[in-house]
Parts: sequence; structure tokens; C-alpha cells
Amino acid sequence: MECNLRDASILTEIFNAETVKDVIRREEDVDVRVKESLDNHLKRFHQRECSPEAGPIFVEMLGHLERISDLCNNMAEYIRDIQ
Repeated sequence: MECNLRDASILTEIFNAETVKDVIRREEDVDVRVKESLDNHLKRFHQRECSPEAGPIFVEMLGHLERISDLCNNMAEYIRDIQ
């Protein structure tokens, strides 16, 4: 996540096609990891291994992280497209 934020910011000043590819690849990795984390959370929840109060916070946090990654991806694609 931190790399995508940094690279998306750098792309606003210096275009680099490889950096765009890196951001897009990492965003796809984030999508996979978020899905895995949600699946694992549901398993833990159904096995009563986590508190019901923590679940919504965890799910919301994952959603925010995925959204940040999506926005970095959007920035990279936009910058690539206007070059």
C-alpha cells in the first residue's frame, strides 16, 4: 500500500511506464489479499475466534485499504493515458 501511494505521487511529477505497471500489479495483489483476508475473517467469525464487535471494524478497514489502492491505480492509469 505504501509503495502504491508513493509511486502514484511520484507519477504526478515524473512519468515512468514501469512505475505505472508496478502500481497496477500491486493493486491486483491488494484485491487478492483483501479477498483472502475477508474469507479468513468469516472463517474465524463462524468459529467464534474473534469478537463480533471487532468484525465490522476489520471489514471496514479492509474496504478503505482497497479503496486507497484503487485510487492509486486510477491515478496511474490516468497519468499513463494522458502521456
